[in-house]
Amino acid sequence: MNSQGLMRLLSAALVADSYLECLGTDTPSLLPRVDDTLLALGNGTNSFDLRVFGNTSSDYVTWDASASQLIFTGAASLSINGVVVNNGVEVVTTTNVIAASESGTTYFLNAAGGFTSTLPAPAAGLFFRFVVKTAPTTAYVITTTSGADLMYGMMLERAGTAGVAGAARDTFNFVANQAIIGDWVEFISDGTNWYYHGMVDVAVGNTVAAT
Repeated sequence: MNSQGLMRLLSAALVADSYLECLGTDTPSLLPRVDDTLLALGNGTNSFDLRVFGNTSSDYVTWDASASQLIFTGAASLSINGVVVNNGVEVVTTTNVIAASESGTTYFLNAAGGFTSTLPAPAAGLFFRFVVKTAPTTAYVITTTSGADLMYGMMLERAGTAGVAGAARDTFNFVANQAIIGDWVEFISDGTNWYYHGMVDVAVGNTVAAT
């Protein structure tokens, strides 16, 4: 069955309130609706790839049956409870105002002169990771939107002892001439606050503040 035939069959299934069953044959069949509408493509032995497009031809999601993998291309993304799931990596060299849609991204901080990264407003499930790629001679600053005192957490230093803890803070700093390559911190939100943890080489490698 070609793609046009499949689309006609899908349309008929929706209109007839039926479900489509395609079990490794070239002649899918319409079956009466049993519970919720179901589209089954393949049977584990004979399987099919599936591609669904967004608003443009460059944004789409592909189910690759041979790899058992769901692949997102272009601006296509997965959103759970309004939070976009991302596994991106970005090397940053200048001021970075982070969008909620970037949740899941790891930012490699890569300018000795430092810069500021601004977190989005809290939303449940948002998550970001920051890693020092170039040791700063001017601080790397991570701050909340509008300077709200919403940061809570603590850091560990390399020796395993307690680093800097913070409560109701709005600014996190990787300190100039103290933070080194590989120092890192993660931020996660519960929808109200930002909670952080991470590790630095020396306790003075980071500070937090309420400005």
